[in-house]
Amino acid sequence: TLSETCKVEGLLLANYLRENGFLSFLDYKNNNLKPQFKLCDRENVDYILIIGDDEIITCRPADLLEPEFEGLKEKYKDIARSDEDVLSLALFEKVAVEFLTKKYNPVQEEEDEVEEFNVYLG
Repeated sequence: TLSETCKVEGLLLANYLRENGFLSFLDYKNNNLKPQFKLCDRENVDYILIIGDDEIITCRPADLLEPEFEGLKEKYKDIARSDEDVLSLALFEKVAVEFLTKKYNPVQEEEDEVEEFNVYLG
C-alpha cells in the first residue's frame, strides 16, 4: 500500500506530465506489477514510472552485501585449508564445520587389544 506522501507525489508528477503533453495513468489499488506491465504491453506504452516507499536499488544487490570471506577464513583458520573450504563454510556453516572437522581431524578409533592364543581340539 502506498503512503499518502507517495500518492500526493504521484498525482503531482502525473499532472506535470499531462501539462507537458504526456498521457499518464495512476493505479493506486493494484499492488501487483505483473498485470500493470501486461496492460502496458497491450497498449504499447513507451515508458513506465513506478513510485513507491521502498528505496530503489540501482546496483547489483550483491554489491550491498558486506564482504565475509576474509572474516570466515580467519574465524575458521584451524579447519579451512582451502578457498573451497571457506566457501563451504559461507554457504553451509553448521554442516561444513562438522564435515571439515571430521575431514581434517579424523577420530582414530581405538583398536581392541587382541591377545594371541592357540586352541587345540582333540
